[in-house]
Amino acid sequence: MQVLRKTLAAAVVLLILSTLLGLLPGPMTAQAWWDDGHKIIASRAIDFLPEGWRQFFSKYEWVINETTLYPDTIYKSLYADEDPRHFMDLEVWKPSDPSTGTLHLAVEEFTTKMADAIRAGDWNSALLYAGRVAHYVADIHQPYHSTVYYNPKGLHSVLDSSLGKHIGEMTLIQPGEVGPVQPIANLTEFIFDVAWQSNSFLPIINRTLIDEGKSWSPELTTIIQNRTNAAFIDVARVWVTAIARAGMSPPALPGDNSLTIGVTGGVPAGGLLDPSKDAYVYLFVNDKLGVGFIGTVSAQLETNPLVVSPLGQDPAPMGKYVIYVPKTALTGRSGQNVTLTVSAEGQGYAKQTLSLGLAVMGAPPATIAPADDSYLVILVVVLAAVVGGGTIAVGRRRKARARDGKANQLSLFLRKDTVWSSRKPVLLMKSMALKFLVSTSAMTSLAPLSFSLRSSSL
Repeated sequence: MQVLRKTLAAAVVLLILSTLLGLLPGPMTAQAWWDDGHKIIASRAIDFLPEGWRQFFSKYEWVINETTLYPDTIYKSLYADEDPRHFMDLEVWKPSDPSTGTLHLAVEEFTTKMADAIRAGDWNSALLYAGRVAHYVADIHQPYHSTVYYNPKGLHSVLDSSLGKHIGEMTLIQPGEVGPVQPIANLTEFIFDVAWQSNSFLPIINRTLIDEGKSWSPELTTIIQNRTNAAFIDVARVWVTAIARAGMSPPALPGDNSLTIGVTGGVPAGGLLDPSKDAYVYLFVNDKLGVGFIGTVSAQLETNPLVVSPLGQDPAPMGKYVIYVPKTALTGRSGQNVTLTVSAEGQGYAKQTLSLGLAVMGAPPATIAPADDSYLVILVVVLAAVVGGGTIAVGRRRKARARDGKANQLSLFLRKDTVWSSRKPVLLMKSMALKFLVSTSAMTSLAPLSFSLRSSSL
């Protein structure tokens, strides 16, 4: 009730001030602090965690730097109620009207889910919720996320980009400058306090950017420095709150830096691929603690490279990938067994490879059966008989010519006629034999025999 009275009283003052300044809301940009700002806040917040947990979060800083972006890059397109989780319209806020802001509820919800995941030893989900709640806490430190007049004169993006642009001009707080961060007893009151702190800087921000028409000033750098340093500590405090609620110690970091590649779907029963359809194979790649891998994943079917994509529009996409197997990659493989090879590497992990045996539906391509040996034996006998008969006939005519020199003219005629007559069946049989050899795919094995027959008949 005290928070509500404070909110309503301040709303009256701010409405009057905003009316005098002529600050009308305009279209809001998609992200607060932009990607770089959210990554900076999440990464630096890790430095303020207690011993043990700091080492755990540091190992998986690359995961948190991804999950802290999901509220903007994924969840706004997945959930209709996501947008109000990013702001508190303090001047008009009503607990009964979600459109005026539900950021305080989001922080409570996902801090609780982070605690539940830690308690269950589900480190993949714990890091997912750690990044998600860090996003909302960081958002409320951006002053334009604490007001219904969030985009006066289109200036919202000026503050969104300010952390990335001006961080080199800031003095950032160090862990040794503050004591151990403490858990938060009441997250809702805490978020409203932070929202009012951010809101209190709006008069100076609007005066500088609107009334004075400046693009930036050292005074604004000091304000963003204040909001950034507060965000470092406050994100760490929310994480410590989840840890305290879970009542758990940090997990031992695995010495084995290997990955596991598992198939989660897309492969039909029995591993059969339909060559008339495109196929998709879904993977989950994780380390020894079950944390989803975000890195380089490649695949190939036999020697053909395939397209592998992260499973983006998913509430928990870390480690999830899909392999696209076009039907063209299965052309000519009906009835055959094929091997799908998947590899994952990066983020300091050892390269891991999975080989998956699959089968392509359908009958294998037709092949010509080799000739039976019995046919070859018959063929050789027939050809030998024909060639032998032709040779004997020629020999007899030559002997007749030698005995009867007087009939030389006639013998010459008979020799020519007989030789030609005896060669005709030889040539005919040779032609038939060649056709037979081609049709039975035995030409190669009988090539020497064909050559010897051709020589002996000449």
